[in-house]
Amino acid sequence: MNFFNFPVRIAYGPASFGELPGLVKGLSEYVLVVCGQSSMRSSRRFDELLKSLAGLGVKYTLYEGVTPDPTVKDIDNAAAKLKEGSFDLVLAVGGGSVLDFGKSLALMKNYEGASVWDFVNTAERRATPVEHEVLPLIAVPTTSGTGSEATPFTVLTNKEARLKKGIGNSGLYPVLSVLDPELTLGLPREQTLYTALDAFCQSLESYIGIKNSPLTEYLCLRSITGVITGLPGALDDPGDIKARSSLSLAAMLSGMAIGHTDVGLAHAIGQAISISYPLPHGLLVALVTPSVLEFSRSAIGEKIERVEAEIKKQTSATDVRGFFELTGLKLGLANYGVKAADLGEMIETALLIGSVKTSPVPVDKKGVRGIIERAMDG
Repeated sequence: MNFFNFPVRIAYGPASFGELPGLVKGLSEYVLVVCGQSSMRSSRRFDELLKSLAGLGVKYTLYEGVTPDPTVKDIDNAAAKLKEGSFDLVLAVGGGSVLDFGKSLALMKNYEGASVWDFVNTAERRATPVEHEVLPLIAVPTTSGTGSEATPFTVLTNKEARLKKGIGNSGLYPVLSVLDPELTLGLPREQTLYTALDAFCQSLESYIGIKNSPLTEYLCLRSITGVITGLPGALDDPGDIKARSSLSLAAMLSGMAIGHTDVGLAHAIGQAISISYPLPHGLLVALVTPSVLEFSRSAIGEKIERVEAEIKKQTSATDVRGFFELTGLKLGLANYGVKAADLGEMIETALLIGSVKTSPVPVDKKGVRGIIERAMDG
């Protein structure tokens, strides 16, 4: 029996960001606003958001400067700094890292003397159960990739343990997500490409993974099609609102799917590589995905043929690898400085990440080694 629960209220469409102050006012009188270092922070729109909140009588504390791939130390320091604040809602505006950072702060608000890493399963111990209330969170994505606006997950990096892992808890679902594709207009080409391929790859992983269901398969196929049709237009014209809308919807649908199925082997390997090579998350996942598909082909033939049929229908490419190359992605981990000498640690780390268990073909050290070796040269 399959169950599907999705408790997130979605406000979707161009110009929906303008309605955000009123939506916040309906939920809280004192909010923590979390943002990153991107152009969004210095934009007129963001300033207008803060002014509108103040004009409505909503008090706010601003936490800015979240960096990509937040670390345990970053989150713990921020949580300690903000401990005394009496805010009762978190508003996270930014890319996937900002949304995850906001979720982590929402989780930590009602804990004293804890580290966010306590809530992560490791090889040595089980995670501390989440027993205190997680603050409600509003997610406003400014990229179209991780789908964090629709998941019960937050991902964090522990540099000391040399691990990148996630926390999953229903309390981490946003209470509201505002998807305004206008916020993604003008994103740099590489950021557009890597985030969109992240959405594509995690939808593909969910689709072929062992936890899929008819409903998640439908979401995945819609998401995959959205990237196939939207990404070329967004790359050709960063101001193409139709293409941007397609990518925003695709990212959200991917999040809805992986919230029930988890991601897969490509994400586990990408996260393992990122410990030594801090390359963009979506890039790393995309670079290993063709090799993962080759490894899994015996178990996913019919499904991957369906994806390939959609690629052929919408583009001049014939398969996933060809579609990636069509977008301008240069395959081959070695092209981005990844060294074969680090294979041992990558393999060990990948197998510690829970999403390897969703692979349609069981994987061991030999399997992971083969995948990475094939991905080295593209």
